[in-house]
Amino acid sequence: MNVPKDIVIANARIVLADRVIEQGWLAVANGHIAEIGEGRAPAGAENAGGDLIMPGLIELHTDHLEAHYVPRPKVFWNPVAAVISYDGQLATSGITTVFDSLRVWREDGAEEVDGRAGVLAAAITTARDARLLRADHFLHLRCEIPMPSVVEEAKELIDRPDVKLMSLMDHTPGQRQFRDEVKLRDYYRGKGGGKTDAELDELFAKRFEYQKAYAATNMRAIVALAQAYKIPLASHDDTTDENVADAVRDGVAVAEFPTTLEAARGLHEAGIDIL
Repeated sequence: MNVPKDIVIANARIVLADRVIEQGWLAVANGHIAEIGEGRAPAGAENAGGDLIMPGLIELHTDHLEAHYVPRPKVFWNPVAAVISYDGQLATSGITTVFDSLRVWREDGAEEVDGRAGVLAAAITTARDARLLRADHFLHLRCEIPMPSVVEEAKELIDRPDVKLMSLMDHTPGQRQFRDEVKLRDYYRGKGGGKTDAELDELFAKRFEYQKAYAATNMRAIVALAQAYKIPLASHDDTTDENVADAVRDGVAVAEFPTTLEAARGLHEAGIDIL
């Protein structure tokens, strides 16, 4: 965006680290904040009309890009156009740095956007190189541990310089966020088009099979991959003391969305940051 190098903005609510200035002004010189004041601003200032001026927000986990790319079942948008639309939505929400969460797995019969991480990563690069993005974009690889192809798909993206976070996920029925299998059934029934009980029975049986066959091996491989490339790891939907112990064992840096106070307390006591 074309932002004047020198400008004074008045009549703004300015959010500082320790307080909010209800009626303040801010001066920018050579692209940097030069001065912040309270009350009457210097002459010639732009009137913010009481709007907020605050530090840009950092979004560590948003899989909303995929909703722009596949806005309806069986409808695939142009991936670069999807990235630009998504980026604009982030910017108008005050987000200036985002970790784009991409699903790094394929699962037949579940989500049509699965397996498209490479397409979306390439689209982000295209938009960035064309200077079409307002926010700073980095990649967050969401790794569904029980899926057979997750390790190979992670390897296809892992050496990109914009990969800055990987998360360890397991959405097997009965695990973590969906410890209550009924809630997972309700979730899928409510998604676009919905699924019948027979279709869910088939999907869940396959997920149980995958979890038993691949989860332990894939977990070790993904953790080793993150360590080899020095990429921070996140856990996901920690629910039990066992989940907390796994996060400590795997060297997790941040725990995303613990679902119980029990897990949140254990993670905090272990020195793991909580999102």
